[in-house]
Amino acid sequence: MKAGRVFLTNAEIQKIDLVHVDYADRLNHDMAARRVIEQSRRPP
Repeated sequence: MKAGRVFLTNAEIQKIDLVHVDYADRLNHDMAARRVIEQSRRPP
């Protein structure tokens, strides 16, 4: 056993997963929004 090793409970792990999913969703949304903005700026 290593000293100072952190053990997370299942609830904590699930909470972290939710945060990661939320962050990824926002990142994907930002990328999609940026793409739409760039396309709308581009002259036809």
